[in-house]
Amino acid sequence: MKQLKSISVLLMAAMTAFSISAQRFESDGISYVIDDAGKAQVVLGDDFYRGSIVIPAEAGGAPVASLGYGAFNSCHGLSSVTLPAGITSIGDYAFNACDSLAAITFPASVARIGAFAFHGCTRIVDVALPEAVTGIGDEAFFGCTALKTVKIGKNVTEIGTRVFQRCTQLKTITVDAENPAYCDIDGILMTKDGSTLITFCRKNTSWRNYTMPASVTAISPFAFYGCDAMKGVVLPEGLQEIGEWAFGNCSVMESFTLPASVSRIGANAFFGMKNCKKFYCSTVEPLPLREVSTPFGMFTDLSARTLYVPNGDAVARYKAAPVWKEFGNILPYLGDVNADGVINVSDVTALINNILGEAQYELKACDINLDGEVNVSDVTALINTILL
Repeated sequence: MKQLKSISVLLMAAMTAFSISAQRFESDGISYVIDDAGKAQVVLGDDFYRGSIVIPAEAGGAPVASLGYGAFNSCHGLSSVTLPAGITSIGDYAFNACDSLAAITFPASVARIGAFAFHGCTRIVDVALPEAVTGIGDEAFFGCTALKTVKIGKNVTEIGTRVFQRCTQLKTITVDAENPAYCDIDGILMTKDGSTLITFCRKNTSWRNYTMPASVTAISPFAFYGCDAMKGVVLPEGLQEIGEWAFGNCSVMESFTLPASVSRIGANAFFGMKNCKKFYCSTVEPLPLREVSTPFGMFTDLSARTLYVPNGDAVARYKAAPVWKEFGNILPYLGDVNADGVINVSDVTALINNILGEAQYELKACDINLDGEVNVSDVTALINTILL
């Protein structure tokens, strides 16, 4: 069932830190300690676990209540684990890198999933958390590349950072309707009031083109990280904050429009968007950015990309602003229908062709009067703009 392995200093230190006097013992090939409350905790043993493991309800005369730090860390040959009723906590790194573990069933008693608990468990397909769970630690299911569905119970009030990042097959996250802290909107994890988008599921039905709900005012760090098949996203007016790495490595997105309401963009929010050649900003005044925490990444070359801003006055301001000035071209978009860098009669022709359906241009450039529609009134507004 097992083969010899060495124990890292870090894991050994974490295992013994909770109780200096705790003595490790082994029963039926599984290592335990008795904690200060008189309950047994599964801990890292001297060997790799392999095959199927059944953890009993009692060991050493004490009830088994938890899996300790790194209890099954890097057990690549571990295929299944049966947990007893009474387990309340799955510790940090408990099943980290157990890449043969195909499924896990949580007893109804489990209340806490630790940080990195199932990090890199690449064969787990579905996760259903029992109602007793109140917290999920950082990166608990990070890199579970086969994971498709997640069900979150009504009592979860704490979800750490990057919990479901690099879950490349994730389709839906479903949250119990009675949960007071979180909800799902069309299978996407949100805060209860819908104001913060926490995690976008990369295989969701809207994974290629996504229109964000109007309720969203903040996008969490890493929310769309690595969505490398997403072609477009429509952000709502009212969005205020975009977190660090929020759209990092969304590599096929060709254009991006920043709503005027955004007041903060985190570092590297747009890093790795290598095909995004058109970036639209909706305000005349540039949002202050710093080179050391640029949303495009410190070493990203912006010289081959075009920044579109509302008008000529905005062009001058962006050309003088830190980070923004690094764009190779900074052009006005309002009225420059054919995107040739000037606004003239050829744009009127292009706009008419767009209305007639004979050509298609960016809505943001065509909606001259900013009423949300493109029609003959925009032609009149554009002609008046040119004549001024």
